[in-house]
Amino acid sequence: MNKLFIVLLTLLFNVQQANAMNVDLFMDKYIAPVSDTVASWIFYPVKIGSSSVPIIIFWILAAGIFFTLFFRGISIWGLKHAIDVVCKPADKSSDGNGEVSSFQALATALSGTIGIGSIAGVAISISIGGPGAAFWIFAGAILGMSIKFVEASLAVKYRRFNLDGTVSGGPMHYIAHGLTRKKMRWLGQPLSAVFAVLCIGGAISGGNMIQINQSA
Repeated sequence: MNKLFIVLLTLLFNVQQANAMNVDLFMDKYIAPVSDTVASWIFYPVKIGSSSVPIIIFWILAAGIFFTLFFRGISIWGLKHAIDVVCKPADKSSDGNGEVSSFQALATALSGTIGIGSIAGVAISISIGGPGAAFWIFAGAILGMSIKFVEASLAVKYRRFNLDGTVSGGPMHYIAHGLTRKKMRWLGQPLSAVFAVLCIGGAISGGNMIQINQSA
């Protein structure tokens, strides 16, 4: 009986190993060329003096500066209100809709960003750029909060209440429904589907593997 169990376990291991090799070959043959092409567009290097900066950095900076100016420094003057909303008890008499409280939403958001942004990101930035990098971390945080404010506002605006009482929302919804309302369904639907698929990879790698590695 023990010998039969060992034989079956060996066969199962070999089958799993073969499947893993097939997946690796498929990824290298079909997925890698596409991802390399997309990465070459997103991280296209722009020369600034003797250094090169990926073009995506300029897009993020442009969005952060625009939204910060458009909302007149929401990251600064809205900080007190944000703290009050999170810390004060929820008003039971209010007619607000949703599945989670403000504090639960904050805790969920922080759980996916603290490991990468606050531990690994800060340590790497200061180790490479020196103490002066701390200033740019603060500046980037102010601009980033403006972008996050817009993302959260769109998620609330285009969220959907299901028949069972649950709420569906997020970038997949506001990309699809927002662009559809602007008569650009042909663009919104594919972009939302691509974003949803890429989120799976981001959740597995950035949301789990990197944070586990930093914790260990």
